[in-house]
Amino acid sequence: MLYGCNGMVSEGSTNSKEAKPHCDVVIRYIVNYCLMHMNDTMALENHQVCWDRGMNSGLEYAVKYLDGGTGIMLKAQSDITATKDNAINALSRETQTYRPLYHQ
Repeated sequence: MLYGCNGMVSEGSTNSKEAKPHCDVVIRYIVNYCLMHMNDTMALENHQVCWDRGMNSGLEYAVKYLDGGTGIMLKAQSDITATKDNAINALSRETQTYRPLYHQ
């Protein structure tokens, strides 16, 4: 969903117009979930969706299609990205060597 919604809705086809309301609900839910749960101790270790590379695409979608000029989704994107960056930077070099990171 994170990758698919952004690409599909950007096409502007009939199928994308029909999918957009569903994408809006799912992406909004995921963004709100991440804002509430990214700092849970086990979130990164359990590879929650918030830490997945696809989250970047979901955040792009949120800013493009859900923000509506309010800046709320732009702030959410900033907060989620900062949390990911801070957590990954806090990992030791040894941990980074032996563990796949869900960031980029």
